[in-house]
Amino acid sequence: WGALGTTTGMELTASALTSGKLLSLNSTSQAQTGSILNISASGGASSTGLLAQLNITSSTSAQKALQLLNIGTGLSMDVQGAVAFRKGSDFGGVGTQNNANLGNASLVRLTGISAQIITGIASGTDGRMLTLMNAGNATATISNQSGLSTTANRIITGMGADMLLAPNQSVLMVYDSSSLRWRVVGGAGGNGSTIVQTLATSTVAEMPVLVSEDSLEQYGHMFIYKNQIYTMGNADNFRSGGSPNVAASPVIVPVNGVPPTGWSQIVSAANNACAISNVGDVYCIGTAGNGELGQGNTTTYSQLMKVTFPGGAGRITKLYTNSGFNTQVTSVASYYAIDEYGKVYAWGANAQGQLGDGTQTDRYTPTLISTGALLGKVVTKISVSDNADSSAVGSASTGQGHREGASVAAIDSTGQLYTWGANSNGQLAQGATYSSFLAPTVVTGFNNVTDIAMRGGTDFCGNGNCGGFSHVWLTVVTSLN
Repeated sequence: WGALGTTTGMELTASALTSGKLLSLNSTSQAQTGSILNISASGGASSTGLLAQLNITSSTSAQKALQLLNIGTGLSMDVQGAVAFRKGSDFGGVGTQNNANLGNASLVRLTGISAQIITGIASGTDGRMLTLMNAGNATATISNQSGLSTTANRIITGMGADMLLAPNQSVLMVYDSSSLRWRVVGGAGGNGSTIVQTLATSTVAEMPVLVSEDSLEQYGHMFIYKNQIYTMGNADNFRSGGSPNVAASPVIVPVNGVPPTGWSQIVSAANNACAISNVGDVYCIGTAGNGELGQGNTTTYSQLMKVTFPGGAGRITKLYTNSGFNTQVTSVASYYAIDEYGKVYAWGANAQGQLGDGTQTDRYTPTLISTGALLGKVVTKISVSDNADSSAVGSASTGQGHREGASVAAIDSTGQLYTWGANSNGQLAQGATYSSFLAPTVVTGFNNVTDIAMRGGTDFCGNGNCGGFSHVWLTVVTSLN
């Protein structure tokens, strides 16, 4: 066309074509360096048309829009410029989704209003790439080799356990027709530093997972290895029967009932510890003078006991406990759990209101703390000090009864800071000292908080000469943006 035109220059139609070719371009040249087909355009910014368009307009058709076959050593496709893989229909199915039908797309957004558990994906073909983006408000789970879906639709996470996708995290899968499985090949965490958040314990290299770095108070040591929890050292409360007193080599920690198939995190105080299983359940072991094991009593258990949470609680994703140690004073502990919805649960010692439930009563089972200032908030991190003497008086002999009050800080998904518990040094940043706060309270003057560390405790020497002084402080990291 030399001027504006809307007509078709060439049209090929084959309404009854079965196995033939509508258009065939061939070359048998042994030294071909040109192009068998060349389509080019030199239009300006107002050119928005397509150089080539391939459409399959029947929803029941199994045709391929484009097939490239190259048995030589060259590239099947060489692209310079951006490539876009358009998203398909959003997938909002909640609960357990077996043989999920995600349509014929390479990019699917997960938009469930509550937790989604995908045990398998239908319509896998060899080499098909599929990216799942969690655009919902709840954590999505990619089940590993789940028997709830048919064999050809199952997923291999590559980590030996289920995979969690927190909101704004993504995962890339490729279908392997030889093994009849989807295989996870990569992903990107929402914070830009985590590849894929998992509840698994061991990678292919079988790297052990150590006790949480905040747990500075434990006797002995605990770690996860090959989907088991081990203990060693002076950890008699963490082994069957409480014996032997010292283990010079790792010993498997027993589990009451059917053990989970994997673990993700361990936190430990001096005489007790809690862990998260690969399906978000919590198990605790050790002494429970203040209900630290969440079993509804003060009984000591030498097996990991499953903890029951209130109705409506989601899968637990993070655990926290006191972050210090004093060998001269009988230890008490408080435990905190964050579920997949960002709600907080707490149990154990509560002499200075450190559980945040508005009382100073010890709690023997998990209690929901996401009320008051935390109502409707998505909590992302908690930090807990060692037990501090809220009255800041006494000695090793007289102060022991006071050493039950921890200080607690938390941040939510918006970067808001909250504190509660013991406050003898003004560590709660509430403008007052020597006064406990029994419930989470907003800290003003901080915006975009990205990390927190509540540290310190009371220094009892055991000889009556120290006076039981309390040293507790809060460190806060904020973003300038």
